[in-house]
Amino acid sequence: MANRYLVAGGNGQWNSTSNWSATSGGAAGASVPVAADTVIFDAASANASITVDVASICTSITASSYTGTLTVNSTLTCSTGFTFSTGMTCAGTGTITVTSSATLTSNGVVFPGTLIVTASSTITTTDSLTVGTLSFNSTSGSPVLTGGTINTSSLTSANLSSG
Repeated sequence: MANRYLVAGGNGQWNSTSNWSATSGGAAGASVPVAADTVIFDAASANASITVDVASICTSITASSYTGTLTVNSTLTCSTGFTFSTGMTCAGTGTITVTSSATLTSNGVVFPGTLIVTASSTITTTDSLTVGTLSFNSTSGSPVLTGGTINTSSLTSANLSSG
C-alpha cells in the first residue's frame, strides 16, 4: 500500500504518471494509483486539476487544503471512501464506486455524477453529501447507511437482497 500525491504540472489525466508523486510536493513520475493506494490531494497539489478519463481505482481519496477540480468522466472506484476538501470542486458525469465499508466526507462539495454503493457493508457519511444519482447495486445483501445524510435527485437500485 502506497500513498500517491497529486502534483501540479502534469497533463491532468488520472492515468498519467506526470501527475503523481510518492511524496507531498515531490517530483512527478510515481506510478498511477492502484487498488491498494491512498490518493492524496493537499496544499502542495496547489490548484492542479485532475480528470478521471478511464476506469481507475484506489483505496481512498483524502483531500486537505486542496482547491483544484476533480473531474470524473469515467468510473473511479474508491473502495473505502473519500474526504473532499472545502474549496475544491467536483465535476463530470462519471461514477464514484464504493466497494466495502466506507466513510464519505463531502465538506460541502457536491459530486454531480453517480455514487454507486456495491457493498453490503456500512457506509458512513460524516456530513451532508449531495450527489447527482445514488445507486445501490449489491448481490450480497443490502448496505447500511449511517451518520449524516445523502441528498440526491435520482435513486436507483439493483440486485439488492434482504441480507
